[in-house]
Amino acid sequence: MLSVHIWDSGDPRRAGVGQSCRQLLAQIAIQSHRLSSCEFSSPSRDFWSFWSLPAPNLRKLTVQGHGARILPIFRGQLPRLETLTSLFYAPWLLGGYAALREADLRNNGQYITLTSLLNTLRGCEVLEKLTLHGYARLGGETPHPAAVSLPRLCKLDLFACDSALILGHLETPSLIGPVIIFDSNPDRDILHSLPKTQRPMPYLQGIRKLQVVLNSYSTQYYIAGYREDGCIALYIGVGGIGHWFRWSWARASIEAIASFVHFSNVRSLTFSTDSPVVPWDLWLQNLDHVRELTVSSPRSESLLVSLLGTSPENGLPLCPSLRSLSLYRCGRCAVVDHVSLMGFVKSRYKAGRPLRTLKLHKDEWEWIQQLDSSWVALTQSQCTYFTQGDLCDSLITSASYQRGKCGRRP
Repeated sequence: MLSVHIWDSGDPRRAGVGQSCRQLLAQIAIQSHRLSSCEFSSPSRDFWSFWSLPAPNLRKLTVQGHGARILPIFRGQLPRLETLTSLFYAPWLLGGYAALREADLRNNGQYITLTSLLNTLRGCEVLEKLTLHGYARLGGETPHPAAVSLPRLCKLDLFACDSALILGHLETPSLIGPVIIFDSNPDRDILHSLPKTQRPMPYLQGIRKLQVVLNSYSTQYYIAGYREDGCIALYIGVGGIGHWFRWSWARASIEAIASFVHFSNVRSLTFSTDSPVVPWDLWLQNLDHVRELTVSSPRSESLLVSLLGTSPENGLPLCPSLRSLSLYRCGRCAVVDHVSLMGFVKSRYKAGRPLRTLKLHKDEWEWIQQLDSSWVALTQSQCTYFTQGDLCDSLITSASYQRGKCGRRP
């Protein structure tokens, strides 16, 4: 068996392949039945005309170029092909490769129809891993084409794609994740479409830890969900968000997080935003099981006000399972509102749901103690201070609160 690597970085404007190269390519091409692995790259259309014979034993194929769109490589007769990496758009009919298990398809920015992309994937009965890159310009059709079934797909990565549209037309009952979605179209909130795409969605079951970052000034936004075993289940990253509509996008994102049913059982939530105006109650009201909450924000007053509220359904405090709260301010802003914070701590105790751990920046902790000496009785009177930027911990328990003092954290 042969493994061939041919990487031509010549000028695509040249007439074709030179005579000496032609002889070499011809010798290799007539032995296509012996090929087991190939990596081909060439900007010359003439190059691809050599690979017209079937390759019955080829298992791995990587191609990069433009001419392959004109003539099907190996006539499409690749019965044992297991891995395909196509670094340009080509109308591959992957369903014709009965053994194909991994496919990495990259589009070079061409406008194609959704039907064309879906037809590429139809019939992939054993495909287990799929990566799509650059399918952001998908032409929509009315009515929409039928969904594609990928019964054995267990790993899906979407980069610079119209992810909401693609996910809405894939049926992947075996998908267990992680699902990676990066640099997606910010005009469509992906989370709004996910619950409607697949039933059931095994890769989204059991998400217990959630990280959310909304950074309007560096135009970034991501959501990362982790399963109970610590493995990531879902990652959504969006770059290039326009500065002029960052507020509406941040609000829309939070609303999507709040309404996303698979986040309702999150136990640990980290939320970071540089936007001082955040409708915290939109997502807090659905987090009945969150135990640890870490928030990094310029101001925390609106967060604490929301946490002092109650659920309109059962009258319980928002986030009734919350036991650990970490507040970290980003930027040079005022320290945390100690009056609201103390009110929150007391309200939790009175409701029979006391806060056990409170984490603040060391500067804020010192400032609060200077403003109000009653914090010494309410919380731990001594803290171990770390380097600049770290948090210091205060342990709060119902027994120590009754006695007016707190013990150290175990």
